[in-house]
Amino acid sequence: MKIFNNSYPGLALIVLAACTALTQFAWADFPTHFTNIGSISNTRHNMTQSTAPLIQASMNNFRNNYGEVCVYCHTPHGGQTSIVAPIWNRTLKVTNYATYDELGTSTLTQNVTSTPGGASLTCLSCHDGQTAIDSIINMPGSGMGLLSQATTQNNGFLNSWPVGGGGATNHMGFNSQGTSPGSTSASPGTTLQGDGMGSRGCLVCHSTTGTLAYTGPDFSMFYLGTDLRNDHPIGITFPMANTVDFNTPAGVNSTSPFFDENTNGKMEKAEIRTYDGKVECASCHDPHGVPSAGVGSVFFKTFLRKQNTDGSAVCLTCHIK
Repeated sequence: MKIFNNSYPGLALIVLAACTALTQFAWADFPTHFTNIGSISNTRHNMTQSTAPLIQASMNNFRNNYGEVCVYCHTPHGGQTSIVAPIWNRTLKVTNYATYDELGTSTLTQNVTSTPGGASLTCLSCHDGQTAIDSIINMPGSGMGLLSQATTQNNGFLNSWPVGGGGATNHMGFNSQGTSPGSTSASPGTTLQGDGMGSRGCLVCHSTTGTLAYTGPDFSMFYLGTDLRNDHPIGITFPMANTVDFNTPAGVNSTSPFFDENTNGKMEKAEIRTYDGKVECASCHDPHGVPSAGVGSVFFKTFLRKQNTDGSAVCLTCHIK
């Protein structure tokens, strides 16, 4: 199976050598930087690091290491204008998503928007798998921005990091360089979603079905793709008036475009919320992490706003069951 572009034969040897070395150890044996304590810097959303020096060297071939944690998502200037998002720095490709309402289930009584809202599209700009994790609009440094990166992944621009050449030799998302069934291999950065088997992109190593599946933790559950029918509905209007199946949070009022769980009318990190009255990815997840028991404690797993293993607290915040 061809897994690397022939233009980079040395790259394949580097990665294969690293993977061979890893077969001597369990992944858990490596020291981890991901303590999930303190700040986003110590979570997997810090795209500058990895679990071991050997893997770090390999990963640097597939994404630019900008040396800054926040820049992979945010920029102080020149961010996205296509969605309402906090100075968003990532490429957002124009994408059609299959949403939960397309299942045709009779239990769905609320409207679902055809396009997820900004508080979901920000997450999907990585998790739909088609865009490289280092595909940003404004790279660190003066004059290192490209506005067309807002909707298009320009690998020539990404290759200009650092100034004068260098950086990654490929720019990969979860499965951004996969092949669609019946199609030939896609070129870097295309919108082809991949065969779902991790044949290219990050899932080469980070999935149980990838070509080098034994080398890393399985990230396949975090690769959502563009078919969201098997995921909790997003872009769905929360049924405020329904008191039979759904709770009405204490913080809701007639003039607020959102609600939270307490009476102060403010959205706080450890509270489930809506955005403009709709449930989005960020309703349940905080990408920066939420401490489970105050400052200095381990964050809730999978970036949840609440600990769901404690009696399904996340689900029962909204659902009466």
